[in-house]
Amino acid sequence: GMYVDPLRDDRGWSLERIDVASQCSDRSNWKASVDPMGGTPGLSNSVQGVFTDTIPPRLVHSFPKDAATVLLYFSEWPDTALAKDPQMYRLDPGGWTPTDVRMEKGKPCLELILPQSLVSGVSYELVVDPRLSDCSGNRLSGSIRLGLGLPQSISYGDLIITEVLFDPVADDGDFVEVMNRSTHAIDVTDLRFAHADPDDRIVKNAVGLQTERRLLMPGDYVVASVAPDRIVVRYPRNGGINLIPTSLSGYDDDKGVVVLMDAALRVLDEFKYADDYHYPLLADPEGVSLERIRFDGDSNDNQNWHSASSQCGYATPGLKNSQQLDVEAEVEAWFVLDPRLFSPDNDGHHDVLQIKTRLNKPGYMASIHVYNEYGVLVRRLAASHFVSPEAFWTWNGTNDDGELMPAGPYVVSARFVHIDGDVRTIRKACVLAPPWNSN
Repeated sequence: GMYVDPLRDDRGWSLERIDVASQCSDRSNWKASVDPMGGTPGLSNSVQGVFTDTIPPRLVHSFPKDAATVLLYFSEWPDTALAKDPQMYRLDPGGWTPTDVRMEKGKPCLELILPQSLVSGVSYELVVDPRLSDCSGNRLSGSIRLGLGLPQSISYGDLIITEVLFDPVADDGDFVEVMNRSTHAIDVTDLRFAHADPDDRIVKNAVGLQTERRLLMPGDYVVASVAPDRIVVRYPRNGGINLIPTSLSGYDDDKGVVVLMDAALRVLDEFKYADDYHYPLLADPEGVSLERIRFDGDSNDNQNWHSASSQCGYATPGLKNSQQLDVEAEVEAWFVLDPRLFSPDNDGHHDVLQIKTRLNKPGYMASIHVYNEYGVLVRRLAASHFVSPEAFWTWNGTNDDGELMPAGPYVVSARFVHIDGDVRTIRKACVLAPPWNSN
């Protein structure tokens, strides 16, 4: 692999050091000889040059090879003398340092031998000394901490689909983002991504991620992408190392079903999407992802999805969604509007009005209507819908025909009818603001 030349990586060609004056001996300072004889033993190398490296190494991920051995992956090989010092690493809780550090073959990876075995169900944090550098002296960049734990089996509800790009630009390819909302570590190589016909729902073409075993810690994201390098360039707000290649075939641009499965092909989550889930006034949905608004909401509720904001670049692969609501926020009244002032300009800031209810018992039918300041009905959000005690709707400022309403005050009226005869009507006002940059 160090030849970087498929014509010379066998049949007698030698590897030559590019810069013999450089102390760096890693793979980037070597290449295949270009001498017609196939090598230059005893003579000056044919590939002489000056080796320069200004790119610092980064932590990529870690994985427990077994309960007492941890594999630590880097973006490039760190300096050997520093990397083999056990004092450069600490495992919390406990403050453990490895008893030994070994160099793996192939990818830049270290093997840390722990003084004690990891305990199943416990989340650990591996901390690396920021003084660690590569052979050129470039110190570690980015995060110096990685989550670590023994991976456990996946149960339904542990993972959810949180963002989907099904209509990519040019050859960028689709991507599917998944979040671990469980309390334990999961091995991403146990995941399978597939699609289904929206009519017969038959699942097909399930594929895994093209990666060595790696962890998905609680609260973290992983993105299955056909072309991670292109996605990173296209969308400046991205999780970088969380984007992993896959051979997933393209999703239809108009409608389809995204299916997430485990290694035993059990469905963990699925999202039946359609292109009209996008913000209705979006000029062109090409290259715009759909983001999940509430992680505790239904995956197949079209009101729980919204186009990624223009402010974030129309997608946030591997990072918190631009349209995400705080799943921990509590509704402290029967009927809450949040925010009361909203501006549906798709800039990622208060783009939609969230309508939340917390009813005192199950069994209610709900009707939610929006009126303008003159009492004219402009939008029917729900008509005698059977709802759970905690229900949720959104209004993006459009009428029933999909036309954006003018800025001004509006009234949201909610009528709750219970099967025992209890009827409650609640009305609250909100303000639809003009875009911040409008005249």
